Amino acid sequence: DMLMWFQLGSAGKIVQVPERLVHMLRRSVSTSSLDRRQFEVRVALYEREILPNLERWYAGVDATKLRRCRRLLEEKLGYAMALLATYCDRDGERAEARRLYRQAVKLAPKSKGAWYRYARSVCGFPLRPPV
Repeated sequence: DMLMWFQLGSAGKIVQVPERLVHMLRRSVSTSSLDRRQFEVRVALYEREILPNLERWYAGVDATKLRRCRRLLEEKLGYAMALLATYCDRDGERAEARRLYRQAVKLAPKSKGAWYRYARSVCGFPLRPPV
């Protein structure tokens, strides 16, 4: 869905409607459930699709706005990496978890959550993934 919205946004103007038109229901077996696979997909989308294509999709957008947008998306990628790293920690993949945490704090240096998760992992007290 996220990739679709970026592609639609590049094709025309998107406006916000003040009323809630949709309600999202999450179930444990839903693709929108919080699990490791969701964060793997989210990280891959940001790294392979959204960030590499951003300038091409939004070529007509003011350069300053586009830089701010890229920075915000990089921060979102960093946060998703920190959460994915939590799953890696839980599954005993310590080296991969630490690699993801390091990348997360580079991309989102102001994220207290990324730093906190990274510090706990380094000290041998990894957090459990979100439910």
